[in-house]
This record gives sequence, structure tokens and C-alpha cells, in this order.
Amino acid sequence: MRALLRLTLKRSNRFWLINTILFFSVVFSACQKVLFEPIDGNVITDSLAIYSLVPDLGNCASVGSSGTSETGVPYTTGNYKTISVHVSTKGYWSYPQTTSAGITYSGSGYFADTGTSSIKLYGTGTPVNAGVFDYPLNVNNVSCSFQNLVWPAGTLPPADSIIISYYLANIGGTGYYQVATKGSGYRAGSSRNGPGDDVSLSANISPATSPYLPNTTALVVIKGVMHNYRSLSDAQFKSFFSPGVYPLSKGTNNNAYLMGDGFYIEWIDGQGHLWNTLSGTGEQSNSSVKIVSVTDYPDPLDYYVRVKLQFSCKLYSIDTGEMKQLGNGEFVGLFGKL
Repeated sequence: MRALLRLTLKRSNRFWLINTILFFSVVFSACQKVLFEPIDGNVITDSLAIYSLVPDLGNCASVGSSGTSETGVPYTTGNYKTISVHVSTKGYWSYPQTTSAGITYSGSGYFADTGTSSIKLYGTGTPVNAGVFDYPLNVNNVSCSFQNLVWPAGTLPPADSIIISYYLANIGGTGYYQVATKGSGYRAGSSRNGPGDDVSLSANISPATSPYLPNTTALVVIKGVMHNYRSLSDAQFKSFFSPGVYPLSKGTNNNAYLMGDGFYIEWIDGQGHLWNTLSGTGEQSNSSVKIVSVTDYPDPLDYYVRVKLQFSCKLYSIDTGEMKQLGNGEFVGLFGKL
């Protein structure tokens, strides 16, 4: 009886061992299949990709994004950022994570070819605070960052609202943003600066009420100098804002039409203090403005162009000369032929 029991136990153990081996073999095979299954009909090896980010004025060059952010509202699979990259060696890629303000972005995928491509980083979590937050990336010792705008709870513009103008930037280590939509309490403005035929042109986003309420901000962007203003066609006016990289103005005074060629940027903080790119020392090494795009903007009376800018600069207090670094700036505004 004891011998029979021992034999039964040995057989049971062997049966358990065989089934355990089979079980892990199946699991391993399944993992292998999932990991290396063909994509688009191509057989994939287990090679790792070599790729690099594409910095653009401190930002990561971006193809686009999807989804909106609001404090207290969990992210879904529809929240992601698409970042431009250059692929040297095709294969698998994986970016573990970059985290800020309760949101983590990460992603993985496969590059089927070399050259210009993109990676998609999905956001997970629930936004904790409202504002503009930087997400730093580093691949093969190339660093840049992208930004994420989180709206305060209950203030997210309706899906059908028309965003006329906006700005976002990291100023002195703090993220700022403002959007002008119908009924938002902010407005998009435009003006011509100068008495003659040589002028500077400005666009701004500012509170609709005057004087400004506490904790509201405003941004003014001026580009100069446009010559022969009164005789220019609409097409020539538009070409003044051709996409490309431009310097900051090296003017020495605050008369907009005397600032010279280049851009001048002015910012009013939440306490009503004025900062600009010419006060203080006015030093602007490694500063620049990039016009990303320019499109016609419909208006029944005047001709406008809607210009998208990305910029990095130093802002100086007009009162004390104190400097704040502005990074990852982005602005969309209207410049008018008025």
C-alpha cells in the first residue's frame, strides 16, 4: 500500500512537472509571439532603434497632439503628444516616462525605416494643478521638452468655441497661458505703430476689462520695420511674416516704431508689472523668434493675418531691470493692415 502511494505521488509530481513545463512553454511562446509578431506584413527582428529628438528653440519639434486637460479629469487613450524624431537605425523604440503635475507621458513602438519619423507619447493620470507644464525628454544626449496646458476645472472652452488667439510660456520657472475665445474675458488686438510709411506691427492678447484685474496677464508681440506700408498689397503684407527664424530687436527705447528690425516682446504679469525685451541690459544672447505659420484671417473691414510664433528670450522689468528667462514660448495672434 505504501509502495503504491509512493508510486502515485511520484507519478503525480511528474505529471505536475510536465504540465508546469508545458504551461511556461506556452506562456513563453505567447510572449514571443506578441513581442515579435509581424507589423504591416513585415517580419520584425529584436533590434533596438537608434534615433534622436529634433530640438526647436528649446521645444521638441512636434507633429501635433490630441486631447484636452482639465484638473481632476483623468486622462484617456485620446490624450497624447506626437514628437518629431530622426531615425538612424530602424527597430523598436521605448520611452519610459516623463512626469509633471500628476501626468506621465510614455510610449513605445517600432520604426520600419530610417529618416524623419515621429513617436507618440500617451498621457496617463489625473491633472493636479492648472497651468502650463514642461515635460523634458532626453534621447542619445539630445534634450528638449514639450508643454502641456491644463485648464482649471470647469473652464475648458467648449469643443465648438473658436480660439482666436493664445499664448503660453514658461517665465521665470512658472508656466503661464491665456486663450482668447468668444466670451472668455480675453481679446485679441492688433495695431500699427509709427506715423509714416515705415511702421512696426503688433498683435496682443489681453483682458477685455480695463484696468486689468489681479492675476490676469497680457502679452504684446511687435515686428518691425515694414517699409512702404501704405502702398503694399495684401500679398506683400503677408510676406512680411514669412515663416523663418528672426532676431530680437536691438533698439534702445520704447517707441515701437523706432525699435528697428526684429521682434520686441512685452509681458504684463499678474501684479500689473511690465516686462519687455529691451529694458534692463537688453541682452538677448541665444534668444530668437520663429514664425511657424501665417494664414489669412477673415474680416469684413481690414486685412488680417493669423501668425503662429515660437520664441525664447529674456524679459526685463522696466522698474528694476530684473531679468526673467522666457522659454518654450508660443503665441498665435492677429496682425492687421489697418
